Amino acid sequence: MRRQHFTLLLIALLVTLNACAAPTAPAFEGDDPEAGLEGGAPFDDAEFDVTGGKADYGYTRPRDLPELVNPEVRVSIDGLTTHLFDRATGFSRVYEVGLGRLGSNGRSYTPIGHFTSSAAGGASWWNIDARWSPAYYEGLPFLRISKRNRDGNYTYGFHGKVTNTLRVGYVSGGCVRMHPADIVEFYWLLKSHPGTHISIQQEVELDAAGEPVVFGSDAALYGPDQAIEYGPSVGPAPTGFVGDPCEADDECGGYAEASGSYCHPAGFCTERCAGTCTDRVGRAPTFCVADTASEGGVCTPVANEVTASCATVPGTAPEAAPRYIGDSGASQATRTACVPVEG
Repeated sequence: MRRQHFTLLLIALLVTLNACAAPTAPAFEGDDPEAGLEGGAPFDDAEFDVTGGKADYGYTRPRDLPELVNPEVRVSIDGLTTHLFDRATGFSRVYEVGLGRLGSNGRSYTPIGHFTSSAAGGASWWNIDARWSPAYYEGLPFLRISKRNRDGNYTYGFHGKVTNTLRVGYVSGGCVRMHPADIVEFYWLLKSHPGTHISIQQEVELDAAGEPVVFGSDAALYGPDQAIEYGPSVGPAPTGFVGDPCEADDECGGYAEASGSYCHPAGFCTERCAGTCTDRVGRAPTFCVADTASEGGVCTPVANEVTASCATVPGTAPEAAPRYIGDSGASQATRTACVPVEG
């Protein structure tokens, strides 16, 4: 009887201690909440409430950050780094990151190419001060880039760790994961700079002195008027975008997943596609259509006020065209796009 009474007292004591203990974060270590995901962040169409109905931050907003003039971002898949720098002020910071898992072809799910942040700036669905939904984002910032997944949604971006500690490696569905303090700094440094150029390359980044850029390194910056030498996987920085008039291929920049942009015979910049194309913030959305000059698909702008219903896109006319899917597995869709005129 005494033994039973002692056991009951011990259980009651343990229950009381647990009730007084501070709550702990979900045990995600070894159980990644985004395991098996491919194509960026989940639940991320424009209708999804990413705030979870909360207005507060899961962190203390920084107030003493340096003022940047023209920030740029370079991400290296092989180097597992994100480099934020400003050639005008000399600011440079290299962060260690977690990137997209490796697929069956050995390539990371993190997309390669030249992209931008939102053209609008400020807090929005693109720039989320505090993302609470799904809950594992823990109220940290989320900054999207102008890259759509194969379903046409802008699901790729920079965010926090999502697991108990940041796993530096190939771990995500395609987004860039950062330490909590790093994503807070990164986000607030960029939020007031809409349309920031963000490049993602396969190779380890090399600085202006030809030295590898690694986590914590003091990278030598290119001069403001110097052309940055990007890795072969991504090619030169953007120049002519989809729909821009051109006469030669070198007028059209390598801006989307190193797929090879060129001057279409109709006289506008384009690139080969299957399923989706890469948009550039501030420009007309793009759409993949069947090429009238050759087999396969090409990227073209949609017909809207930006393209003056295709009047600014040489050799095209507005037409309700089906998406060219090819072997991409993208969903079927139809858009009124600037389709090359045959002949």
